[in-house]
Amino acid sequence: MLEEFGCEVVGPVGGVAAACALLNSGAALPGAAVLDCNLGREMVWPVADALAARAVPFLFSTAYGIAGVEPRFAKAPVVTKPFDILDLKSALALLIELR
Repeated sequence: MLEEFGCEVVGPVGGVAAACALLNSGAALPGAAVLDCNLGREMVWPVADALAARAVPFLFSTAYGIAGVEPRFAKAPVVTKPFDILDLKSALALLIELR
C-alpha cells in the first residue's frame, strides 16, 4: 500500500532489535514510520521511543485500536486492523500534517 502512495519503503523490519539497529546504523532516517504494535512476542514501544527521540513521525497499526497503544503515545495516529488503503492514506496524511 505504501508503495502505491509513492513512499520509499525501508523494511519491513520484523523485530525491535533489528529496527533499533537500523535506526542506530547511521543510515538516513525515514521520513515517517508505520509501526505494528505487536511484533510476535515483542511490543514496538522501544522503536517508537527511538523514533520520537529522533523526531521521526510515526503511526501505529493494531487490531486493538487506540486501546492497544501505550498511553504515552496516545497522540500518535492509529490505524485499526484490518484497514484498507484509504484508512492508511488518511492516517499518513494526518501524520504529515501534524509534523
